[in-house]
Amino acid sequence: MIRQAVILCGGKGTRLGDLTKGLPKPLLAIQGETLLDRTIRLLADQGFGRVLLAAGFRADLIADHFKKHPIIGVDLRIVEENVPLGTSGCLQLLKKLLEEDFLLVYGDVFLDLDCRALAEKHEGSGALATLLVRPSDHPWDSDLIDADSSGRVAGILPRATRDPKGLYKNIGNAAVYALSRRVLRFIPEAKQSDFCKEVFPSALAAGELLQTYFLPDDQWCRDMGTPERLGVVERYLNDQENIARARAHPKPIDTILIDRDGTLNVHDMKRHAGHVIKPEELQLLAGAAQGIRLFKDAGMRVFVLTNQPGIARGLYDLETLEAIHEKLEAEIAAEGDGATVDGIYFSPFHPETEHEGGVRQYRRASDCRKPGIGMIMQVVDEHGIDLASSCFIGDSWRDMEAGRSAGLRTVLVEKTDQAKKLNPDFVFANVFEAARYLTASGALRSVPTSNEL
Repeated sequence: MIRQAVILCGGKGTRLGDLTKGLPKPLLAIQGETLLDRTIRLLADQGFGRVLLAAGFRADLIADHFKKHPIIGVDLRIVEENVPLGTSGCLQLLKKLLEEDFLLVYGDVFLDLDCRALAEKHEGSGALATLLVRPSDHPWDSDLIDADSSGRVAGILPRATRDPKGLYKNIGNAAVYALSRRVLRFIPEAKQSDFCKEVFPSALAAGELLQTYFLPDDQWCRDMGTPERLGVVERYLNDQENIARARAHPKPIDTILIDRDGTLNVHDMKRHAGHVIKPEELQLLAGAAQGIRLFKDAGMRVFVLTNQPGIARGLYDLETLEAIHEKLEAEIAAEGDGATVDGIYFSPFHPETEHEGGVRQYRRASDCRKPGIGMIMQVVDEHGIDLASSCFIGDSWRDMEAGRSAGLRTVLVEKTDQAKKLNPDFVFANVFEAARYLTASGALRSVPTSNEL
């Protein structure tokens, strides 16, 4: 079982400007605690009790920090890198301390993930390296990984060397690795080297096995090396606090967040792979408008949240989508006796990059694409909704996962064999049946008593 973790702490943090002036990036405080302390505590909680810090810029400050603030139960050692050796060269300085297999983390990456699961994927696989990967939200300037359907790495595609007009799968390197000590064979001594530019390509050329481990949808990690990315991390932590409060103290439901395709309107997979690409193709599902009417009569707010990857794929444009939504609102009003929704939110993104056509700026990962919670948190910000009194209604695993991840109660509106696997709080045949139950006298309970499966 892997027990050792290496954290790279060599960078100066110049991209963070005055925030890290004279301070190593990992010592930057986030909500009163340094990033390095957060990382070490997370690793220790997951069984990585032996930690090596490869410290470069102002290593003295890092050493002094842990003299004053030791982390109980962690065997922490600091090795100073007097000359910058890149992302991998410092491992040669640590070679006498490295165990047979170990975890490697970049010191400026914020982690909220199960590193033990990554280590378990690596253990017993025979792989030289297991790379944490995910779809990138900026694939055009990220290091990408060429991997087959089994997860075996075929090549490394550094941003600096690949064809900018090429078509590549959006498999981004998340800069967390489980490594075998054998990796030292491919790292030169006393010389700068980089995992993606030199080490991993050399290992692949020598026939070594490298494999990928995809970041689960409900876990998170981000490089926080710029002020903008630091802001994203701080926003994430604030959102998680809000979500934790909602889970701990649910309230009667007063806000409905609802999916569009397959929930409010027909989702025909035989036509345009399920996309509605023009207004005349939109067809409301039976009971959808009447369900919205019931919610509004009960004094609830209703917001539609929909993934629209057809924008990224070039199947329709933003103007067409606006016309489709005007048709949606008109039909809800016509069939629902004047019913209205309080807002429609959409995600135009799709993480695929390996196909021609479409709109490049939207061909990327995004937290606002369900099962991400970005759209939900946008509604929170813009309308002041309370997660503790909100509910998400949808027909897919993406809807259920987004709702759960945001601390909401969830309603599945399609009775399928997958219902128990998706584990919603309630299951109903359609929106109208869901609305009848949720608006019934005494039904606005703070906690569901049972699944309606």
